[in-house]
Amino acid sequence: MATFKDYALLAEVTRGDFTESIHFGVVAVVDHTGKIIASAGNPELVTFLRSSSKPIQVLPLLVKDLPYDFTAKEIAVMCASHSGTVEHTQTVAGILQKIGLDEGYLSCGTHE
Repeated sequence: MATFKDYALLAEVTRGDFTESIHFGVVAVVDHTGKIIASAGNPELVTFLRSSSKPIQVLPLLVKDLPYDFTAKEIAVMCASHSGTVEHTQTVAGILQKIGLDEGYLSCGTHE
């Protein structure tokens, strides 16, 4: 189980002298063999990727020669969590239309 000591301060957002937010996390940089060559926080910490993996999951759609011509807005919604606003669901509906699928292929629930 992770403790506060497992995390390093990665970023501090300030406005003037006021700290608006601080962000803790773990970063590990590995070489081609998997050897850790740099880290912040506990690089051995096992955790869930959750939403941080979304930009990686969408990469195959962007590097393949696919005929969809996704817009910046469509790519953004594919790379992030969203709250199901009208704009979000319309954008996702446009993606589904481009790829020839419908809402039945979704399991998120905001379209219901």
